Amino acid sequence: MIDFIFLKSMRYEEWRFECLLRYQILLSPHSLQTAIGCTNDKVHQMISISFHTPHLPLSLNLDLASLRGGGSYPSQFYGETQEGREIYVRYRGGHLSVEQSDNDGRKTRLLETDIGPPHDGSMSLAQFCRYFGVTVNGKVPEETDPEARRYTDFSGATTYWTADFGRVTEQTSRRMLETCRKAWPEALLLEPVWNSRHELLDLREAKPDNIRSYRVWLVDGAARLSDIDTHPDEHLLPKEGQLQVSVDYGLWNSTGIPYGNSHLISASKELGRSIYVAGKYRQTDIVEIEDCAFKLRATFPTCDETPREKLSNLATVLLPHLPQTELERVNLGTGEVVSTFTRPIDPAIIHWCSQDDDRWIAVLKDETRGPWVGVRAQRA
Repeated sequence: MIDFIFLKSMRYEEWRFECLLRYQILLSPHSLQTAIGCTNDKVHQMISISFHTPHLPLSLNLDLASLRGGGSYPSQFYGETQEGREIYVRYRGGHLSVEQSDNDGRKTRLLETDIGPPHDGSMSLAQFCRYFGVTVNGKVPEETDPEARRYTDFSGATTYWTADFGRVTEQTSRRMLETCRKAWPEALLLEPVWNSRHELLDLREAKPDNIRSYRVWLVDGAARLSDIDTHPDEHLLPKEGQLQVSVDYGLWNSTGIPYGNSHLISASKELGRSIYVAGKYRQTDIVEIEDCAFKLRATFPTCDETPREKLSNLATVLLPHLPQTELERVNLGTGEVVSTFTRPIDPAIIHWCSQDDDRWIAVLKDETRGPWVGVRAQRA
């Protein structure tokens, strides 16, 4: 059974819908983060679904003598107050911080807020000044960043929806895309035609089984292709009455890049037998199974509740593709089951692991001198 929870998030300062299904591999914060088949984070989210509406903090009411900078992931700005104090601004991962260096070397945090969607990292200098109450010699700088129109709308008028499904195999991804199409039977499933500069030349209707681009769109509210406005660089342009969902999956147009396998070699050497892990690790003596993230993104006017309901329902019908599965952590030296837990996993990965006693979802060490531990579906 999959549980949902509505919670008041201090991060977003709004009611968020989030599927609290997390894939926890490491035992404790003190364990050695040496792992194969999982990230180096202590907790890797297999499924994360959220709505985010920016809520502006109180104005800084700050007039600077100078301000410069830019960039993305992070966006960084460097300024100086009228009194000669240095100002440093950083925006990454939806998180904005403004720090002032005092004359005695102390630093004062003027602002720290999670204002943007998860993973967002682009903000123009003019945006920063306009939304957060900053002027330069009494004036709000004019917009000079040609990409600014593509950045997040921090006014709160737009809500951002993200749905990330981790470790999805290609065959499951196509089933998930088919589920999306069936959930919105009137929507158009569109594949892009790119030129050599990755500019959008055209759109064509597509079927889940023959997608060859890393990105497609599901557009609800458009009866025909001619109803959709496009731009070579911005791709699909927002249009009233249309709900546009981008769907990204990296293995639709290419094979994955092999991960480093030094730990896998070490595990096999120490244990005296071949150990295999789901993923692409240059394991040449078996047929590997590849996986990557299946990601959906959409924006809509905050004042319109209909898209929120549609997107929530879309997420709900996708969840069964990664069913909660009973997993066990096994000492690879003794075969002893160390612990058990339940997490959502692609059934194709479980099936791949079941074909050999030394195929695993993940392999790791909890301590430098500790045993190698494998993660797999629980066995009777």
